[in-house]
Amino acid sequence: MRRVMWTLALAGLLGGAAGSAGDAAATPAAATATATDGLIVLAATLDEPSGFATRLGEWAGLPGRRTLHVTVANSGDTTLSGVVVRARLDGRAWAPIEIDDLAPGGQVTASATVGLAPLDYGRQVATVDVGPAGSAPVEFTAATSDWPWLLLIGGPLAAGFALARRRERRRGAVAAPWPALALSASATALVLAGGIAATTLVSAHRADAEAVAGQRRLRAELAAESDSASPVSGSPATTGLSGSASAITTGTAAGAAGSATEARVTADPPVLKVPALGEPLGVIRIPAFGDDYEFVSVEGVRDADLAAGPGHYPGTDLPGQDGNFVLTAHRTSHLAPFADLDDLAKGDEVLFDAGGGTFTYRVTGFEIVRPPALEVLLPVPGKRLLTLITCHPEHSTRERYVVTAEFESFTRPG
Repeated sequence: MRRVMWTLALAGLLGGAAGSAGDAAATPAAATATATDGLIVLAATLDEPSGFATRLGEWAGLPGRRTLHVTVANSGDTTLSGVVVRARLDGRAWAPIEIDDLAPGGQVTASATVGLAPLDYGRQVATVDVGPAGSAPVEFTAATSDWPWLLLIGGPLAAGFALARRRERRRGAVAAPWPALALSASATALVLAGGIAATTLVSAHRADAEAVAGQRRLRAELAAESDSASPVSGSPATTGLSGSASAITTGTAAGAAGSATEARVTADPPVLKVPALGEPLGVIRIPAFGDDYEFVSVEGVRDADLAAGPGHYPGTDLPGQDGNFVLTAHRTSHLAPFADLDDLAKGDEVLFDAGGGTFTYRVTGFEIVRPPALEVLLPVPGKRLLTLITCHPEHSTRERYVVTAEFESFTRPG
């Protein structure tokens, strides 16, 4: 019986790891790097098996297949030519996909299929570069998972049953097989559930620790850049994160100073520079979530970017610009920056500290959409919008909860 329990315990640990990785694989993936003018990667997904026979084969450890779909749009004023999609999955590369001329306002979806090796299970991340030849590509990731559940569960279950029946025969007992099968199934289920629960808790703790470290790094980089930059003048200028450090790096302190002890003046919003992938953009504050709510946002929405904080969707506009400034963040992991996004009400403020001052947006609407929901990323002519996106409902990636806010003002220390 000891051998039975050791076998089941091993199954539980493997199952727990599988469950945890499955949750991680459900995290939405999207564009992540510097953007070519007008080029927006609207969606990047790896299809899961659609037929039961195919899924059953993967559960049994047989080779699988995934189809990558990449949807791109041109939000600029000129035609994009020679756009190429290059993708890699664990060292295996798809053949490059060439996209014909993409007219302003146009959208196109490119697809390609790659095979998975037998027993090549776990979480797998595809890295994709999209861009015209000779230009800096837009880089993003798309994740999938493949777990041989029949081997993880069926193997220990069969082994437990066989060992239990062997023990009965040694004792000379002659009984129907159902009691031994029921005992083996119950023990397997119990150990698997325990393993999944324990691994999920450990993974959640690691995710929060990763987010804390990411926020510290981003805040330090933000403070260093603020210290080395010159103050922003009253007229619009091309600037990174320059200006008053208190208005950028301390978030809540800046907001408190602006509203209570420090004079603020309204100014034309500066034109920010797009940071490099993985670098800080500014600090988002939402007063309705409390005085201590603040997160440093990062450029990009790869797994690594969103693990550090809310990510700016590359190719969408920057704060204060005409168009659509899009931020997305986790809802239930990595400190859950957008956990309470559905608690916002119309008229609530969303503040973004960057460029030596504070961009103020006011919430105007909400919607629940099914991914990829391309339209929520696109600019609306004549408006300066902020769009906040997170998964919906909690612990699910089935839908997206979207908050829209309109630009109201830019203020800086007087």
